[in-house]
Amino acid sequence: MEEFSEWEDITVEFMEKARCLEIGEVVSCISFYDAMTALEMMEPKMDMGLHLISNPDRILSIEDALNRNLVKIKEFAPKEVIGIFDELLRREVSWLSGQSIAQTIYSSLYMLRPSIVEDPILLSLCLGLSKTSTLMHKILLDSGVCSEEDFQFKLLNSDSHDYLPDDREVVNLLEDSIAFVTSHLKANKLETEELLSWRAVQHRLKFRLSLLQFFMQWTTCSVHNSSASL
Repeated sequence: MEEFSEWEDITVEFMEKARCLEIGEVVSCISFYDAMTALEMMEPKMDMGLHLISNPDRILSIEDALNRNLVKIKEFAPKEVIGIFDELLRREVSWLSGQSIAQTIYSSLYMLRPSIVEDPILLSLCLGLSKTSTLMHKILLDSGVCSEEDFQFKLLNSDSHDYLPDDREVVNLLEDSIAFVTSHLKANKLETEELLSWRAVQHRLKFRLSLLQFFMQWTTCSVHNSSASL
């Protein structure tokens, strides 16, 4: 942060300019998202950064979390995969309900840096969610059915998270995970509770694969229809 070490106090100038605005008026170059973010800043109930500053055990970076062994990256039990999947699904729904993708889906270290995950099942689920969210964003953006007040169209910068493989590679990873779980169920005599857990993982893998393939087909049909209309 050395390049930003020189700060200039613009409080007086800012207040003078603000007095020229009518009540409820917003500067045209500021989006609705920026305006709402400004209201959240320095508000303890809404500004996530304030909590991080006051927390002595805060995670400063992904590397910091790995060095301190605060993040599990391999040998996940079925119940752990289920818990992570369900939490990520909840965040996915929150994003579609109008929350920021950075504060929902990509607030998870597994989503922000999937390359740290050494468990193939969890990795395929994380990449599947990344690809699905990217396709859903494209569909919503192209369809024009949402306004900025209903949906946060901003995605993370390309350098903010890991490289996302192409569609076919992600599909292959999900199919490989499903095949592994299926063969594991057939080859082992599992207790009822463990059996149900592995089946639950299998269902979640199939759900993510089906959802991804659906949106892949949707976007493909949209491109073909657009080309035909031209």
